[in-house]
Amino acid sequence: MNNADILKAIEPKRRSNGRVYNGDLKAYALKLYKDKVDLSRLVIGVNQDVDFVFFHAILTRDKNDFRKQLEDIEPYLSTFDSWDDTDNIITNFIKYIDFDYFYNKAKQYLKSNNPYTRRLGYVGFIKANLLSEENCCRIIDLFKNTDEHTLIMAQGWVMAEMYINNPKLMYDFFLTSDLSYKILSMAISKCTDSFRISQIEKIKLRKIRPILKKRRMN
Repeated sequence: MNNADILKAIEPKRRSNGRVYNGDLKAYALKLYKDKVDLSRLVIGVNQDVDFVFFHAILTRDKNDFRKQLEDIEPYLSTFDSWDDTDNIITNFIKYIDFDYFYNKAKQYLKSNNPYTRRLGYVGFIKANLLSEENCCRIIDLFKNTDEHTLIMAQGWVMAEMYINNPKLMYDFFLTSDLSYKILSMAISKCTDSFRISQIEKIKLRKIRPILKKRRMN
């Protein structure tokens, strides 16, 4: 099977807006996996829909082996060119991932020249055990200042997930962190948008925005 074969097969599912929805792509990928179709001839990084089908099929194949899943995707990390590539990958990860193993992998990913590989080094932790304060403290050590929007969003997203599980730890972190206002503000926005964070916590978070703004100006 090659790229053209996949594009032909999914074309009837293309909607009026030009998209093939993720649910349709997943269903097709699952069929390929169940039929044991050889996907080795696919060229990854050329077409977003083909990439989605490929990754969903191979990650489903190894869904019970997180380490193998990372091995499966690593040869293709350089082809990632959007947040969609990264974020669709993590939907296939089990919860909870092997924290220590991913932590070491994340440190490697965060050194990549590709911002979307670096994004994976952050958002992969969304599938980690964030109830563990120790885990959260280790993730905090990986946060870095950046002007790249995809990485600001990624760090903010992970911080919000951490806040859901360890609100006091993260609240104190927001107040003492030397990260840029852009990153901390993004994290607070994601917290206040979350249905899993109480109104009491959201009020507290909104009140520290002026403190963070003032600190930025000093």
